[in-house]
Amino acid sequence: MPITFGIWGGTYLIADPFGKSLRRIWRFYCIVNLPQNSPLDKHENLEKLVSVYFKTFAEAFLPYGLALDLKMWGGRLPHSNKKRPTITMHLEDANRKINWLRPIIVWNQGGWEQSIIYDSVRLVKELKDSLDLERGPVLTDPKIIKYLLQDVIITYRTLEQAHSPEFLEHAEPLIADMTQTFLEGLFDPLQIRDLYPKNMENALVYGYQQTLADYYSKYGWDVAQVQD
Repeated sequence: MPITFGIWGGTYLIADPFGKSLRRIWRFYCIVNLPQNSPLDKHENLEKLVSVYFKTFAEAFLPYGLALDLKMWGGRLPHSNKKRPTITMHLEDANRKINWLRPIIVWNQGGWEQSIIYDSVRLVKELKDSLDLERGPVLTDPKIIKYLLQDVIITYRTLEQAHSPEFLEHAEPLIADMTQTFLEGLFDPLQIRDLYPKNMENALVYGYQQTLADYYSKYGWDVAQVQD
């Protein structure tokens, strides 16, 4: 599947032509690919690897004024595979230059592109939990809604080259409007809450589902069953 950007996350949406972010970045993420059926299947071995990753991250970011500490690891992300769930590490910065650094551990021997798409399948399911037209709005906290809106934009851009022309025409005005709003600074709780029903009414998450389903159906893969 073609993906639009090589940086997983929102940085590319708010960067100049040389890659410098135009706004402060508070949350860092990365994907870590691990092989299946290896010594890492044993908890104690995986724990040792997590310790190595933590120490490496802490040493790498220390010169930039970040004091990272591992707060937890092993948290399972929603809608990931039941037998091989995607898990996370959670590092926080004591100096508060960033909120956190969160490596996402995927049991996947493919390249990072495949892992990004694999997690996009999971993320679309997670987005739908909050954007289901039948259930209606379920979020009230502006902070949580803001994270949701960021993920809506990120997922759209990640899958952009695979979307149908009809869906691009439908979705682009709202995506462009939200992106500009983030660039200008989205802090007003009322404005954040107003964008939530707009996303639901535009049914963007259903378009993402269709994009993934249409592409992978050619290979006989049902993205609705990724958890199994």
